[in-house]
Amino acid sequence: MADKLPDRSDETTRLLAEGQAGLWLTESLILALIDARILDKDRALEAIEIVIAAEQAMAVESGSPEISRAAATLLSSIRASIAAARADAPGAKRGRRAQRSS
Repeated sequence: MADKLPDRSDETTRLLAEGQAGLWLTESLILALIDARILDKDRALEAIEIVIAAEQAMAVESGSPEISRAAATLLSSIRASIAAARADAPGAKRGRRAQRSS
C-alpha cells in the first residue's frame, strides 16, 4: 500500500491530520475575525500568549515535555503570523471605502 506513510499507524496519521486541520482552521478563523473587526488583534495575541505560557509550564510538569514544547513552538508560529497580519487587510479596506462613501 504505497499511499500509507511509513512507520505510522492509521490512528496516528488520523490524529496528526486532525491536529493540523485544527491549527489551520483556528488560525484562519482568528484572522477572519480580526479582519471583520470582531476580534481585536491585541486581544487575540494576548490569548495566544497565555496558551503558550501554559504549554511551557506543562512541558516542565508533564510526562511528555517534547509534545508541550512542540505545541508551544507551533503556537508561537501562529502568533507571529497573526502579529504580521496587516491592518489594511482586504476586509479592512472594504470597511474604509464603505465609510468614505457614506
